[in-house]
Amino acid sequence: MTVFLVLILAVNFLGTRVFGEMEFWFSSLKVIAIIGLIILGIILMAGGGPNHDPIGFRYWRNPGNSILVLASTQLIV
Repeated sequence: MTVFLVLILAVNFLGTRVFGEMEFWFSSLKVIAIIGLIILGIILMAGGGPNHDPIGFRYWRNPGNSILVLASTQLIV
C-alpha cells in the first residue's frame, strides 16, 4: 500500500507531461486487460477449459433458447 502511495506522489511531483504519459499507458493496459478477459470468457464458454466442457451450451436443447424469450414477451389481450 505504501509503495503505491509513494509512486502516486512521485508521479504528481514530476509534472504534467509525466502524469499524462503514465495516464496513457495505464489506460492502454486497462483496455488490453478488458479485451483479454472478454476473449478468455468466450474461450472458456466454448469449451476451452481444462475439462473441455462447453459451459455456455450445456443446457441448450432444440429448438433453443429463443422460444422461451418469445413466449415471455407476448402480450395477452
